[in-house]
Amino acid sequence: MSVLQRIGNMFKTQSSTNDKSVLDKIELLNQIDTLSKLAASVLDALQKPGVIKSLIKVQTTGVQNQSDSLKQLQAIYKTYFQKLSAHYQQAERNTVFSVMVDAIEQIIVVLHQLTVQFDTLFDGIEDSSIKLTDITISMAAIVGWLNLVNNYFSWIIYFVCNLNSTERMPPYQMIFLTNNVDMISTYTVFMANRISPSTNFLSMLENIRKEGIDLHLTTNGQTIDAYASDKEYTSEILDSLDAFGFRNPVIIIGNHINQFRLWWIDSNKAKREWLASRVGYLTLQAQGLDPNSPEAIRLQNIIRRYGDMVASYDKKLGVGTNE
Repeated sequence: MSVLQRIGNMFKTQSSTNDKSVLDKIELLNQIDTLSKLAASVLDALQKPGVIKSLIKVQTTGVQNQSDSLKQLQAIYKTYFQKLSAHYQQAERNTVFSVMVDAIEQIIVVLHQLTVQFDTLFDGIEDSSIKLTDITISMAAIVGWLNLVNNYFSWIIYFVCNLNSTERMPPYQMIFLTNNVDMISTYTVFMANRISPSTNFLSMLENIRKEGIDLHLTTNGQTIDAYASDKEYTSEILDSLDAFGFRNPVIIIGNHINQFRLWWIDSNKAKREWLASRVGYLTLQAQGLDPNSPEAIRLQNIIRRYGDMVASYDKKLGVGTNE
């Protein structure tokens, strides 16, 4: 099934909501802000000496007494590495996830551009929310891109927060890491390559407007797949469209949207705290922290508490159920 066919089928199931407001612009801005903060936390974590030192272990296989979690991370990293081009593989040999650092820096640029250009991107929409019949390809691509970014950061956080862990990795996180590793490799390269403003995500959105293919997803009772095809759009735009869905904190469909939105916000807060506590532990561990010391035990308890919170929110949000 093509991407536009999937979206068309999705819209057909919501035909009764055509005249209702379903895309909340204020919540979209809040989502961009939340992801900007998460991006800064993830970028900072990957540049910490303690994390960099711990990540070296995923390149070093065959060592005795390695934990099951580390062996799983090594297998996942091997797949990630093999999907990179020779140029980026060389960078990875020097510093694990160094290409991700470049990619995240570009993600931060796009998130900032989305905020600055928000009114232009949604030009002509005066209300704070948008009807189903007014959603265009570019709007859906933005929502989908933010979903991709959220999953991208979740993948990195699951990976880093299971480094040097003596506890078993939650099965759903291992499944998420394994099932999404190809996407992570592809997206890392895509974002790392987008150094030039003319090739970044917003430039691609501008191009589809100029080409006259920023079409509405539903028109006169027909859905997008009836009057457009995947071949008219770049693979990057299609990837973003493929990540568009109604189970999203900025979409107002369903009886439990407010609860879902709160879960999403609280989940990202918990992930930031979980990441910060794990980074703090890895930093002290690199400095020779005694794992049986009171400070180590205190940090491990904090990590466990936030890890449990993340797992609880992920279950409510359905993370891993459709991977």
